[in-house]
Amino acid sequence: MDIVSYALGKKAGGGGGGPQYVDLSYIESTGTQHIDTGITPDETTKIEVQFQETTKYGSWPKVFGSEIGHDNMSFKMDLRNSIYYDYIDTEYSFSNGEVSPFDVPHLTSLERGLIKYDNKTKTFSEARQWSNDYNIYLFACNRSGSAIENGALKMFYCKIWKNGELVRDYIPKYSVDDRENGLFDRVSQTFFKSAGSGKF
Repeated sequence: MDIVSYALGKKAGGGGGGPQYVDLSYIESTGTQHIDTGITPDETTKIEVQFQETTKYGSWPKVFGSEIGHDNMSFKMDLRNSIYYDYIDTEYSFSNGEVSPFDVPHLTSLERGLIKYDNKTKTFSEARQWSNDYNIYLFACNRSGSAIENGALKMFYCKIWKNGELVRDYIPKYSVDDRENGLFDRVSQTFFKSAGSGKF
């Protein structure tokens, strides 16, 4: 049975004629889709993502990102042989020897002063206040309003905090109304589907 038939039969989520959703383990991009979180980064922003690459590397694929210009006021994560993070205008990385196989789930987070990748951590000192006006994209980087360097990924969940407050709590869902896979935000009770080309 395909997922549409399953969803229509289950009528999962919602109720009383409201939107209907089916829980998914993950959503998967082919390298053209992305999610616009609606959240701009600053020094109080923290993001936590569980993801898995489905295609190894490519052209600097991003798990998430926002920047004014190349490495300018950046808040992003790049996937290569090593794993790269940019925070404002400084690059941090986990070397090839520290990175486990690409085709298994990984848990990562980025915030001021602390980066985590699975069971590894990096700390840094950054006291500056900063912000940029471009929303954080998932599965890509938002560079001055354009999605660049999309990643072919599975995403299992994503959480974003600002000023210590949880502002996005994404879990994968299938929307019966939209007939699309996407991320449902439990904070705003909003379904986010692909803002890029094609469907997840």
